Parts: sequence; C-alpha cells; structure tokens
Amino acid sequence: MDLRRNCLVIDDDKIALKLAASCCHELGLKVYIADTPTEAVDELKRRRYELIVVGQISAQVFALLSAHLAVIVLLMTAISQYVALFNQRL
Repeated sequence: MDLRRNCLVIDDDKIALKLAASCCHELGLKVYIADTPTEAVDELKRRRYELIVVGQISAQVFALLSAHLAVIVLLMTAISQYVALFNQRL
C-alpha cells in the first residue's frame, strides 16, 4: 500500500509542469500531472489531493478547486488569474 500523499500539478507549460512535478516528487509526494483543463478536471474528480500546484487556471478548474479540500499552491503566473476569477464569484 502506497502511503504517500497525493499531489496534482496543473500547468500547460511542459517545462514548468516537469519542474514542479519533480520538486513535489523529491518531497516524497505521489505526483499526478495535468496539462489541460480537461485533464485537471478529470483528475480532481478521480481522487483526493492533499496538495495542488497550479500554473494556469481556467474557470472550470477554479470551480472545482474552490470546492476541493486541499492545500493549493498557485505559481506566480496563476495568481492574477485566480484573483480575477475569485472576484467574479463575489
């Protein structure tokens, strides 16, 4: 039985995706990756994640993230997108 914590890395930039996934793996996390919003949505529905690292964020992914009980790490490129989407929901 694998007792490592699940981590989802979401980014459409292949290099950033591999770098973030590698860093999470080095921390001992079980890493899953998604490079499209569709893959991210599928992964979020498939299993529970203790950590989610986001490079880019779509409205569809944001809706699922806001309901997902996990720690969400936003990479610098996603922070302004997250704030804008959050403000739209208010």
